[in-house]
Amino acid sequence: MRTKPQIGVQRIEPVSVGRWRCSAFGILLMPYLIGCSSDGSGADSDTGNGPLAFRQGCGRCHLPPDPRAHRAQEWPQVVMRMQQHMTTQGKVPLTVEQRIEILDFLTTHSAGHAKESS
Repeated sequence: MRTKPQIGVQRIEPVSVGRWRCSAFGILLMPYLIGCSSDGSGADSDTGNGPLAFRQGCGRCHLPPDPRAHRAQEWPQVVMRMQQHMTTQGKVPLTVEQRIEILDFLTTHSAGHAKESS
């Protein structure tokens, strides 16, 4: 004997294990793939700790932004604002070294940087 579903209760259809595993893997892998893909900004051609500090530090809470989203002089304020958000949310803030590496990386690849250096 079938019972009628209760009003306001949505019936959830079962998902096959194989499809679920692929979906979960894809969701977990997507930020890595997006963060490591080349977008033409030159960010992937950098050497040193800047790109890694940028991806790991910014990637704690969100996808790392495109360095061209701001001009070089704007990035320090943005990074400090994110630092405040991290503290407010109870996350471990960036170290001074991480902030310096991230800011060096962002200002090097910021909007208008190539124009200013020529």
